[in-house]
Amino acid sequence: MRDSERDERRAVVRRQQRQQRLIALIVGVGCLSFLLFYFVVLPRLGGSAKQPAPPPVAVTSPSPSPPPAASSPEPTPTATPVVAQTEPAKATPPKQPHIVQKPIAFGAERRKQMAAYSRERYGDSSIVLKPKVVVLHYTAGGSWQSAWSLFDSNAPNMGNPGDLPGTVTHFIIDKDGTIYQLIPLDLRGRHTIGLNHVALGIEFVEEGSGGDTAAVRHIFHRKAQIDAGLKLVRWLQYRFHIQTRDVIGHGTADDSRYFKDLTGLSNDHGDWGTGPVRLFQKRLRELAVASRTPKTTPKATPEPAPDGTQAASPGASPSAAGAGPGEPSASPPSSPSASSAASGGAPRPAATDEPTGDALVTPRRAAGAVLLVAAAALLVVVIVLVARRRPK
Repeated sequence: MRDSERDERRAVVRRQQRQQRLIALIVGVGCLSFLLFYFVVLPRLGGSAKQPAPPPVAVTSPSPSPPPAASSPEPTPTATPVVAQTEPAKATPPKQPHIVQKPIAFGAERRKQMAAYSRERYGDSSIVLKPKVVVLHYTAGGSWQSAWSLFDSNAPNMGNPGDLPGTVTHFIIDKDGTIYQLIPLDLRGRHTIGLNHVALGIEFVEEGSGGDTAAVRHIFHRKAQIDAGLKLVRWLQYRFHIQTRDVIGHGTADDSRYFKDLTGLSNDHGDWGTGPVRLFQKRLRELAVASRTPKTTPKATPEPAPDGTQAASPGASPSAAGAGPGEPSASPPSSPSASSAASGGAPRPAATDEPTGDALVTPRRAAGAVLLVAAAALLVVVIVLVARRRPK
């Protein structure tokens, strides 16, 4: 009895071990197959979908035609083939958003104060602004009227009677997306230490409770407000040739390449810090890329002239237009880019500073792979622990 029971137990153990090895093999093969599909097959499929091969463009080259016969005074007109041409992608200039004019009091006395401030801080007495930077702020108040009233009052900064002029930004953007302009764009306003001589200021209406990150998150969650801010900044960038890296926040102003303050002061505000500014710049670049759309227009091949010669296309040289049948054209050779377009080559896309998104390893894929490997390792550990157990 004991020998038979021992043999039976051994058979059960062997059967269980075979089942466990089979399960481990299936799990391992499944994990390996998923990894191969995720990192090899899927990227190639995605890359081919993102970059389709340009369709061939039919090009017709005029062939010399023989002189018309005496019995046929006019040649038979031929069909005009149409060739599709794709123009290089060009950025569509942003349109000026709707701006409501709400000017504050900025009379002669305040202009003198601004000139004195500029002389002390920047070494010149000018109040003329030549914008090179856009600085983002938020009001730390719940309405645009309260911010407007503060700016209009020309109250001394921080309660110091001699610290004038008072603060003001060029724009206020309300929560509903309404844009209010307070002072002209060529007039300096006091809103950011070290940059008032080169910076346009924009205030977003936001209470500011919960810290900078929470405040900016609220602004981004108001679609009308953030869209108005992006449209306004894009228009200002186009008008004054301001680079995206120079669209900054009050909290990052000290790091600007244009920062200058002869008195040695620096900013103590944290509104629109590094993270929120990078997110805003990212949205600006996405809009810039979206505005570059290639335009395809049909172009007809010139019809033959009544005398049988090839009609000259607009802009052709006189020698090319006057070449008779069978005679070589005297036009100069075309440039490499022109010959590439004529041979059906696809135009090169406009260069951008945006990532292509075709990288094999992305943060999302790497995280998925780590989770998958961890799950596979956990299954293997469980199987090994079960395999070590013996029936009683």
